[in-house]
Amino acid sequence: MAQYKHKATKRGWFVRFMLDGKIFKKEGFPTKSAAAEWEENERYRIKHPEQQVPEETPLTFALVSNKYLGSYSSDYHQKNTYRQKAFVFRSFITFLQQDPVIEDLSPPDFVKYLKARKDANNLARMDESELTKEQQEFLEKYPFLIRRKGSDGNKTANRDLREFKALFTWANRQTIIQHNPVVNLQPYPEEESPRYVPPAEDLDRVILVASDWELDFIQTLYHTLGRLSEILRLEWRDVNLEKRTVKLRTRKRKGGQMESDLIPMSETLYRCLAKRWRERDKSSPHVFTTPDGAIYTKDNMRIREMMARLCNKAGVKKFGFQAIRHHVAMILEDSGKATLREIQRMLRHKRPTTTDNYLKGLSPAMKQVANILDNPKKSHLQVVAAPKSKSS
Repeated sequence: MAQYKHKATKRGWFVRFMLDGKIFKKEGFPTKSAAAEWEENERYRIKHPEQQVPEETPLTFALVSNKYLGSYSSDYHQKNTYRQKAFVFRSFITFLQQDPVIEDLSPPDFVKYLKARKDANNLARMDESELTKEQQEFLEKYPFLIRRKGSDGNKTANRDLREFKALFTWANRQTIIQHNPVVNLQPYPEEESPRYVPPAEDLDRVILVASDWELDFIQTLYHTLGRLSEILRLEWRDVNLEKRTVKLRTRKRKGGQMESDLIPMSETLYRCLAKRWRERDKSSPHVFTTPDGAIYTKDNMRIREMMARLCNKAGVKKFGFQAIRHHVAMILEDSGKATLREIQRMLRHKRPTTTDNYLKGLSPAMKQVANILDNPKKSHLQVVAAPKSKSS
């Protein structure tokens, strides 16, 4: 007999037995039969470990988010998108100071994090002399919430919210979890700020100080309305000089799958790419390569600093590669010769509303810019029309 009754009646029965040199005990049983039943089951469990059902490891936020990153995001998103998602999930865990069981998370957990992220980034944009003691202490407590100093806090928090929603939507579809604590969370209001689009004169000044390689790169961006990533991955198999077409590949579509679009060459682009073909690095399939023949990435210093350096050298307000795409889109709109549908096709947007929003936010200072760029004496990036045939 290994069941015993406490002298104090209220404490009930307890079990104490030895098996294989180890002592096992438990107390708090209301009756002797309950104590005996537990002892019998416990002896059987110890003697037959192979029949034990292993305890399930609880699904934590880190486990689910890492699975999302590893099995989905790494395959369907570009590297920078993947890194941003990983940063957001890591920051959330750091903010909570624990890795919570994901089913235990509720809307207030995310609301607190998003508010802190918003406030931290908005405070970081202020001059230190304007901050109160409490605000300074807040920034000192949460420095990990600021990834890029100068970012708009509302937009930053909203971007994080989109990442959380994407994570939980994926987890629900995979039936990994059943609840979604962020589905009804609303984004913070954002102030629309007009995008800066450089005037033609500034773009010309940049072209004048660019090297031959930089000129070719900018002209290719300009005449294709391509995104930076599309031009960096451009290969000679995508360039058809005979048919005068360029194929641009992008992942900027739903699902992240690679898609391609065929773009007609202007005369200027044809001459640019024909020259590059003659001078190409025959060991590389890419149109634009590093001195040792490797492919450029956005993080390469030559690419990352090119426009800032050229703008500074030309003495004009700083603008980037994306602003060139905006610049050309505005020219097409201001010309009156291209419909919204045609501009949409050149920008390769899936929806016309995207193109409409794209153009709506551009600077009104672009008016009359088409006339400036049409003048070959004033523009080094003039779109030269193909010569007319004799029959026309």
